[in-house]
Amino acid sequence: MKEFGYKDKLVVGEREFLIHTGTNPLDQTAVSEVFESGHFIYHSRSDFELRQQSEEKADMTYIEQTTHQLHHDVMDEIRVLFLVNEKIKLIRQPMPHYRLANLFLYKNFLPEAVDNFQRVIALDPKNKKAHKRLALASLSTGQFETAVDVIKQAILLAPNYPDLYNISGVINTRLHRFDQAKGDFQKAIQLKPIFLEANFNLGLLLFFSTIAEQDESAALVIPARVNRALNELQSWPVYQKPFWQSRIQKLKTAMLGGSRDEVLNTLYHFQIDLVTYEDYNPAIDLFFLKFMYGGKQLTHDEMELYELKIKDEATSQKDFADFWNELGIVHLVQCRDYFLKAVADFEKAIKINDKYSEAQKNFDLLKHNKNGFLILLRAILK
Repeated sequence: MKEFGYKDKLVVGEREFLIHTGTNPLDQTAVSEVFESGHFIYHSRSDFELRQQSEEKADMTYIEQTTHQLHHDVMDEIRVLFLVNEKIKLIRQPMPHYRLANLFLYKNFLPEAVDNFQRVIALDPKNKKAHKRLALASLSTGQFETAVDVIKQAILLAPNYPDLYNISGVINTRLHRFDQAKGDFQKAIQLKPIFLEANFNLGLLLFFSTIAEQDESAALVIPARVNRALNELQSWPVYQKPFWQSRIQKLKTAMLGGSRDEVLNTLYHFQIDLVTYEDYNPAIDLFFLKFMYGGKQLTHDEMELYELKIKDEATSQKDFADFWNELGIVHLVQCRDYFLKAVADFEKAIKINDKYSEAQKNFDLLKHNKNGFLILLRAILK
């Protein structure tokens, strides 16, 4: 099967990105990778089902269109993110900054994520989620001292939230503050007795604290507790996804026969992945930022696509009120689109027949209530 590929440079302000998109026929996926100054930033993928024009020939036009659409979407998303980043710098509401920070963190634009989470906290000092995610972003950039200071503030705001102690334990482990880290993990497990990740991290802590006192030439012995905790993680439903299974297998392979540096680096990276990963759907935040600050009106097709993505997420996460709240706002935005179209339709009817009293009545009613509806929508979106 023929493979398709696209490569473009994208300049945003003083930044220059290289976007390379291609197909993987065996996996039936199109994958787009983003680089800056030779460094990988993130990738995005789109699945496709091979359509057959005949028994022997796949529909290559469909595959090429899917690949090109992904390439275009990735470039458009980067443009929008950095456009919005400039537009909202002086906005005093925390939510736009929080949504943008989440997207930057998800896309691995870490300095921009840190900057926006800091803005959220400046505007809303008691925002627990912003403190937590700022700590994770700082951890990911290697700013461990900043991360530990931020997570301490988060714990003061939410002292009974076990995840925060687990994050604090990982940060203190990286700082070689093993006693503090041990206390953090034990507190997390006390608050949440079945906490596989904290249990795994506690096993790693004991391992790291032991090798810190050894000569670098000494053989590494992985404690049974680490292997046992890793097996428990691998069997847990949330870790059945390919994302995790591939990382767990890579870690096990390194622990079986890797060099000292390979084992330690793989363990460090796995621990960071474990504590920073969130099952996050970017469609919700991207929709609102494009609608409010994206510089152009969303098309009807774009709105329907976002509605479908968010509705699928709400349905799959049916016990999470946040998703249904967001879906309700999307439907209000769609109402706004139809509301404005209705105003234009009634106005056109009057232009065609200025004595059409029913159309005039409908137009006057909508015009009278138009500002109130739009003000209400904008208040909700803020």
